[in-house]
Amino acid sequence: MQNKYIADTHFGHRGSLKFENRPWQDVDEMNHELIALWDSTTTDKDSVFILGDFAFHAEPQEVMDILKQLKGKKHLLRGNHDKFLDKPGFDWRYFEWVKDIHYLHDNGKRIVLCRYPMAVWQNSHHGAIHFYGHVHLDGFEQHPHLELVPNAYNVCGWIPRTADEILAINGI
Repeated sequence: MQNKYIADTHFGHRGSLKFENRPWQDVDEMNHELIALWDSTTTDKDSVFILGDFAFHAEPQEVMDILKQLKGKKHLLRGNHDKFLDKPGFDWRYFEWVKDIHYLHDNGKRIVLCRYPMAVWQNSHHGAIHFYGHVHLDGFEQHPHLELVPNAYNVCGWIPRTADEILAINGI
């Protein structure tokens, strides 16, 4: 069992194909490929922490159909585009929980999860790590405002990754 992190999958979002230069022809292909990528790296025993914008302009049934296909225990840090949560018919039980911020220990690391990048967080001056989304930068690139802030890492991507993988991508 591993903890994994991801943000900004934007299932169902046609606009993301263009503004993020995603390599798929249409939303159906994107959704299919994102599900395949997710499931190729995740088991049903893994916990996946989604740092917002799981789906965009998607109806509750569409979101639930996608969630049914994804492996792992899913936890959602509410994103600014996760409007499906408030629509009639969405079953919140597809998520272990939905929060705005979460603190956890993962393989000896103190981690603070939040949808939005922060310059300071609980225990930031004592080595705690901050994972965030929202910025839509390629290859886990850091937000320019946080380049001088140690231990803050962008987890936007198409594959859920472990904390160690995220840190290794960032040269840590």
